[in-house]
Amino acid sequence: MVYVASGYEGLKIFDVSNPAAPTIVGSYVTPSGAAGVYVVGQVVYVADIFELVVLDVTTPSAPTLLGNYSTAGATLEDVHVINNTAYLNVLAEGLVILDVTTPSSITRLGSYGLPITRFFLTASLVYIVHTQELCIVDVSNASAPVLKGHLRVRDTTNDVFVVGTTAYVANRKGLLVINVTTPAFPTLVGECDIPGTSLKVHVVGSAAYVAMHDKEYREAVVVIDVSTPTVPVVLGTYPTPHRAVQFVLFALGNFLYVFSPTLQVYWTIVTSVAGELHFTRDVAHACTRCVCCWFDGLPPR
Repeated sequence: MVYVASGYEGLKIFDVSNPAAPTIVGSYVTPSGAAGVYVVGQVVYVADIFELVVLDVTTPSAPTLLGNYSTAGATLEDVHVINNTAYLNVLAEGLVILDVTTPSSITRLGSYGLPITRFFLTASLVYIVHTQELCIVDVSNASAPVLKGHLRVRDTTNDVFVVGTTAYVANRKGLLVINVTTPAFPTLVGECDIPGTSLKVHVVGSAAYVAMHDKEYREAVVVIDVSTPTVPVVLGTYPTPHRAVQFVLFALGNFLYVFSPTLQVYWTIVTSVAGELHFTRDVAHACTRCVCCWFDGLPPR
């Protein structure tokens, strides 16, 4: 299943068991506009502009409301959930932490007042990018988060993805590879410039998938080999027909799923021949507006 935050259209649920013929199996119209989505088991958490909406999707064709939490008029941009704790990116407050053990009675645990462009959550650390910084916040005590470490980098940071002890940061010039083995002292170990502004990054195995646009706002997905962190290398570039500022990779055979925030969802085959990357034409479309999405079993990007 793919769970799509579709703005004013709310939540949409797609069955992609046949990648060539995705079908919509359910939907739920949220009050204001779905901007982010996170799924844990049969529960979907939707960042809906001014509130967190919690849905039961045990029956995908008929999602039901379990509870909600108002941000009191502050803009909610994203949500991540782990161990019955929700972490929100709230525009006016920064990081807001909630106890969602009982969805019908959500309680606030704490907050950390730092502007957030994007963030990535691990068990006890939140990696935040904003302006020209990567900040690492320790949330092991949810009622009193503390700044563990930070690194100032060149150019504006737009996204972050963490694998083990490595953080991958998309910035205005390309991709930065940062060693976070010691969170108090993150260290830049590698970087890769691309001909445009990096907007989003998703890493699977030794490949980093970067959504970008150039000076003429032509969009593309750039694939970078990060097997040697100190020397990341561009493998290939795939131009997308619409803006690829929201995308996610689903590791199913050779399929790379690229989601556009306009009115279509793109599925693209990726193949490797003699060490070179090749992209085929789009093989399937699903007409919907995509702001953010989630695949079963994968982190959303």
